[in-house]
Amino acid sequence: MQSCEIYAIVLEVMGHYDHLTESEVKELNNYCDEMNEKSIEAQEAQTYKHPETGQPVYYAPCVEHDDDVSKIWHDFRDCETSTYANLSMDWSPYRDPSANDIKMWFALGCPDRRTIGDGQTVGSLTTERLVEALGKSLCIAGF
Repeated sequence: MQSCEIYAIVLEVMGHYDHLTESEVKELNNYCDEMNEKSIEAQEAQTYKHPETGQPVYYAPCVEHDDDVSKIWHDFRDCETSTYANLSMDWSPYRDPSANDIKMWFALGCPDRRTIGDGQTVGSLTTERLVEALGKSLCIAGF
């Protein structure tokens, strides 16, 4: 995982889970302080590394309009060519992920509903599923 991505993710974890112990919160706060400078740089760029090629990509949702509904395809494009980067986020086609959701998704290696490792194989990824998977990957008690 990129250390600059972890900072925003840790903030997401802290915001969604009030069951962390005081020592866990202190540990997360210390980590956040260490990563602050790198996080600011990463947030300004809003580009990510493709998990397979390492090429820089950016989030470029595509909206498909049908007669009675519109769906969002959560695609990523290559920063150099602006072409489809063969990377899509398994997210609800009816709403956008937050910037932190995207950061968590990349930090976890761009999983889908089957590979995130939570035992659920149906339903798009959600903030809660990403936070839980991240908590487990960081070995935080309670996840």
